[in-house]
Amino acid sequence: MFDGSFKAPRQVNLSGRKKPLTTSISSFKGRNDGSKDELLRTNRLAREERQAIKIRTAAITKIQAQFRRVRASQIARAAVMHDLEYQLQQVMLTIDIQHQALSIQQLQLILRRFLFARSSKKRMTMATEPKLTQPWQLETDQTGRKLQDYVVFLLLASCLKGSSDMATNWLTAKKDTTWVYQVSQMSEIALYTLVHDEVETPNTHAHVAVNPYLMLLDTLTNASTYKTLDDQKVLSDVCYHLGISRRYSVFDAVTACITVQAEEKHLRVEVDKLVQVIARIAARTLQVAAREEEAQGRDAGLLSQFAKKLLLTPSAVTCPLTSYITKTALSIESHSRDATVRMVGHFWARVVRHFCIDSTVAALSWSERAICVGNVLELAFHCSFDGAIVEVIPLVLSELMTLSLVQWAFDVKHSEQDSVINNEDYDMDDDGNVPSVLLSVQDFALEEEVQRGVEGLGVAESSVRAQWQKLCHSNFAPLCIDVLLRVNNGTPELVLSGKSPVYRLCDVLATLILSTGRSHVLTVAANFTNPPPALLALLSAMTVEQSPWRSTVLSSITNLVDSMWQRIRSAIKSSTSQHLAPLFGECSLDTTTVPLQMLLIFNVVYSHMLLGLDDEAFYDGQWPLRLCEVKALVTFLKQFVYESCWIVDGNTALPTGTMDERDLVRFAVVVTSIKLFNQLYDRDCRRRFMPDGACL
Repeated sequence: MFDGSFKAPRQVNLSGRKKPLTTSISSFKGRNDGSKDELLRTNRLAREERQAIKIRTAAITKIQAQFRRVRASQIARAAVMHDLEYQLQQVMLTIDIQHQALSIQQLQLILRRFLFARSSKKRMTMATEPKLTQPWQLETDQTGRKLQDYVVFLLLASCLKGSSDMATNWLTAKKDTTWVYQVSQMSEIALYTLVHDEVETPNTHAHVAVNPYLMLLDTLTNASTYKTLDDQKVLSDVCYHLGISRRYSVFDAVTACITVQAEEKHLRVEVDKLVQVIARIAARTLQVAAREEEAQGRDAGLLSQFAKKLLLTPSAVTCPLTSYITKTALSIESHSRDATVRMVGHFWARVVRHFCIDSTVAALSWSERAICVGNVLELAFHCSFDGAIVEVIPLVLSELMTLSLVQWAFDVKHSEQDSVINNEDYDMDDDGNVPSVLLSVQDFALEEEVQRGVEGLGVAESSVRAQWQKLCHSNFAPLCIDVLLRVNNGTPELVLSGKSPVYRLCDVLATLILSTGRSHVLTVAANFTNPPPALLALLSAMTVEQSPWRSTVLSSITNLVDSMWQRIRSAIKSSTSQHLAPLFGECSLDTTTVPLQMLLIFNVVYSHMLLGLDDEAFYDGQWPLRLCEVKALVTFLKQFVYESCWIVDGNTALPTGTMDERDLVRFAVVVTSIKLFNQLYDRDCRRRFMPDGACL
């Protein structure tokens, strides 16, 4: 019906879908451009919304499918658990397990059902209680624990009361992969139950020696039970699975015993038998990795698991229990002392190397970093600074050490402004300024990180801090540098490369020096005021003439300054060998190839030594450097300072604003070089070691 208006007829899309974009645009030909842009934007938003709906629907479908699979698995395992409970009730009513053992076939069926049903219990517990970290949680209901006890009793009765003639002795069954899996799982359950009930629980049982779980664990892992060579290989397989288990391994039990021992200061008498069994299993497990020719690729997983557990437990690497385990695994009772030191050092070097390769260092927390560094420092003394362990220690220190850890370990005090900016040596001109990074000893924002980390350490803070103190308040630094320089003697390119142990250790010590005594190091004028205690202890240890470790180290430290200078000079000679100019001549030195970290340590140590060195030792004794070496050193320092301060290019230019760590090291090297040059110039009051007419 015509109503007097000329409206366009309505177009109804019976399919229920929107019009295509071309049709929609064609219907808007008579409108302005703004309407077309609005339509394009609307269509784009609609496409994005439909795509989001599709993605959300697919995710919901996957979640529902996963839930249905988990739920079906739980129902199936619950049904198996119910059937197993009924089967065990019938067994208890018909058979007296104290005098008669079940057949091997029937026992295997019971174990298969129990392990299948218990997996559901473990997964359900972990899913409903995410805060729990231990996989083998005791059941909340008494039925589950009683069912586990019955299975343990049946297996123990079969091992002790069974007969091989009647096929009722579990130990005489065919030891295939199924047998190894079932024995490994039952040993793991027994191990966790024992540690939870007898070690970690304050109220312990008085008769732990007759605990059926301990008797079962001792029987299944005792070497005397496995007579033949094939059986010994089966035992190695069982111990291997106990070592690499991600749920609860034997190394978890070892760390639990170590933690309890550290808290109580002694082991309880009633758990001695349990500790002995755990130590024996751990030693047998490590023997697979210790014997490289028999490892067959298994050493990587075992050593990685061993390292993750022991290195991240406070004071675990040097405790008596760990020492007993390693000595038993390496079988070093009949070896000499030197051979024992080499074997122990080689073993722990492999452990630390696997830890660095397999673990994600960036994922470690603050407290874990502190504990790991402390244990590694303890290992150096425990292994008497063997070359193998010393080579891997710098790798761990360079990856784990942070400024907040140094601030906590050595109690670095805050200072809003260093004394360096008030020194007249820096008033070169009116436009000169000191980068802002030098105005504070450390970042004030690190305090909160330190507080959180200390809370994570808990009661172990004092012991871990004592381990960190050995980094400065002992001979750790000079002994490590001396060993590394002797190990890599004659290969300066390898020694001073970016990935070499010497370079990494010098990088760590440079960071330590600039963190604990930055204002003292960055002062050009030589003064006799004592540096901070940590830096004073480190410099005193590195300037000592002889080492007290003469009996344990291959050779004593007699002149660390001369050793470092020879390596620096060799590196400079190799970097300038491509030029025709003589060494330390007028050629431009490439400062990127100069070992700046070692040069910084050399400057600080030699400068500290010159403050207390008399003229008789310097001139007549020619110690620590000969006069010809002092001449070459002065020439090098003069050339290095000139090029660093007056020849400005992309490699030597320092930023006027904030600095990164590399720029700060370069700045500190220049400052300490000027300070050392001034000290040597003042020492040469009569120019006794220079030719006539020469000028420093």
